[in-house]
Amino acid sequence: MTNTTETTPKPAEALMATEPTSQPTAPAVEPARFPTLPAYRPPKRESHRLLPSCEDAEKGLLSLMLSDASRTGAICLERKLLAENLHSPIHRDIYRLLIGAWVAGTAHDLITLTDAMSESGHLHNVGGAYYLTDIATTSIMPSMIGAYIDLIIRDSARREILRICADTTERANDDTEDAQEVLTAMQVQVAALTIEPPTKRAGFREILLATLEAIESGDRRKADVQSGIESLDAVVRMQRGNMIVLAGEAKSGKTALALTIMLHAMLHQGLRVAMISLEMSADEITQRMISSIAPINLVTIENPPTTHELDRIERASKTLIGCIGRIELVTDVYELHPILAACRSMHKEKPLDLIILDYIQLIDASGQRKSETRQEAVAQVSRSAKRLAAELNCVVIGLSQLNDDGKLRESRAIGQDANAIIAVEPVKDSDSRVLRVIAQRSGASGVACAVDWMPTITKFATSTAKERGER
Repeated sequence: MTNTTETTPKPAEALMATEPTSQPTAPAVEPARFPTLPAYRPPKRESHRLLPSCEDAEKGLLSLMLSDASRTGAICLERKLLAENLHSPIHRDIYRLLIGAWVAGTAHDLITLTDAMSESGHLHNVGGAYYLTDIATTSIMPSMIGAYIDLIIRDSARREILRICADTTERANDDTEDAQEVLTAMQVQVAALTIEPPTKRAGFREILLATLEAIESGDRRKADVQSGIESLDAVVRMQRGNMIVLAGEAKSGKTALALTIMLHAMLHQGLRVAMISLEMSADEITQRMISSIAPINLVTIENPPTTHELDRIERASKTLIGCIGRIELVTDVYELHPILAACRSMHKEKPLDLIILDYIQLIDASGQRKSETRQEAVAQVSRSAKRLAAELNCVVIGLSQLNDDGKLRESRAIGQDANAIIAVEPVKDSDSRVLRVIAQRSGASGVACAVDWMPTITKFATSTAKERGER
């Protein structure tokens, strides 16, 4: 009997353990446990965010136009509300039709509006007759029309701000764009934005009564900017809304005349003035004002003055300290649109009565087209100064150089825009000056005004020749 030994298979682990190995195995080391940091993910951008709008206000406005077109249409035109101010394209189409019909004297109700939309093929685009009915039956209070327009204009301004920012961002990331042009374009667009309601236009009756009252009381003259030079004030009226040009050859005293007018308006009339200088620093302008008020030789201020001179300088300084809040000096801007923006900003803070631009030809007409000539650029500056005077209801004095032949340099547009042109002319074989009114819209032209010229303190004054018997 043969004995057989049955072998049972060993587990794989046991076989591996019994099999010889050529190299000893290193003991297993448990890896160090470090905290697992979450993977970086860029922040999500809300690209689907809706633009600022108030659909209910737009529907309420359209509903009021259907129910009371005569009143609502007049208010919309007075507030200068445009179809583009509405956000919904549907509401824009409806508004255009309603305001156009009201201006033409054929106001719509729901029936005629539906018919007009159907004939023009726009009924489907505006949501059909059902949507027009929904607008017409919206229950609102007529007294809320002003609030609705405020909401619509506010949201329209916000959308425009977002558009300007997006456009500026895109252009700023474009290496082919000039950075200064991008910045200027943004400043121009932002300066044009406003959400304030326009000033209500006065009727002719109100204008006539106000004019007669001003004539009788003399208030109109009181509102003028005075130069303090009797011969000049007797010939030229510097009325609000006017642009006055002071012209002359280089070093003739144009800036001195402008400072003389500015100091008189500020010190003796209590007016608020601003000087935008592209030639002198604020320190130089201040020294000239001190020299004129003291009065003390301008050279003395720059050198160590005597005790007596220091007393006069101190008194002049105290006078200027009392004018803080009535004078603004701007010497760090050179381009047209930033200058306009600065004037509007100062006027908004507190109304300006007089603005001096020293001088027109130095102002860079930012955004000038490559094909635009120098004369066209200067004309743009001149037109902008004229409009600024009317917009802010103040006097704008612009300084301009004369050519060798006595004509305004680089642009005839300056003379066309100006209400008056006053030339500073040297007297032959003398250090004296005479002011000649070259042209003006409301007064005599070609008139010479005798003045006293004090070059050491850069100041003009009323002529004393008559008192000395020299005339």
